[in-house]
Amino acid sequence: MWARRNIAGVVLAGGKSSRMGTNKALLSYKQTPLIEHMQQILKDTGIDRVIISGQVDGYESFPDKTPFQGPVKAIEDIIEENEDAIKGFLFIPVDMPLLNSDVLDVLLSYPEGAYFNERPLPAYISAPYCKTNAHSVRQMLDQLNIKPVKIPESLIPCMENVNTPEEWREIKKHEY
Repeated sequence: MWARRNIAGVVLAGGKSSRMGTNKALLSYKQTPLIEHMQQILKDTGIDRVIISGQVDGYESFPDKTPFQGPVKAIEDIIEENEDAIKGFLFIPVDMPLLNSDVLDVLLSYPEGAYFNERPLPAYISAPYCKTNAHSVRQMLDQLNIKPVKIPESLIPCMENVNTPEEWREIKKHEY
């Protein structure tokens, strides 16, 4: 785990949460705000430096330079601001509360970077970095030559994300 000191974990929390109707980052999960839960997942993975991308009231964060332009712009902004001191970035969305360190360990086992087939996030992006002209995270990862990997079957249930109140109610069933 010592090599993970040079990796920044980034919680992508800059979305509008329009389908949810409230800021997903501040929803309570396991009696803590979801943003804190996601930060803890990164820490459980051995990542010391955790960055919140987007504006989350009450939390030190890196606001998007151009709000609500999507995750590609947020990812590129984070890399641009921090690339000199970091050898890799592990990006996770704020809305995947079932994610765990086992899932992230799989991605981090690929020093050249990785993401899962069928899911562009979470993603591990390693140096060298360059700007892309991508309009989607998958397109950006392809342009950075980050390869998709197969997620172990046992970890597929950890990949659920939530966008609506109905999906949130289903996820909350896994709370304890």
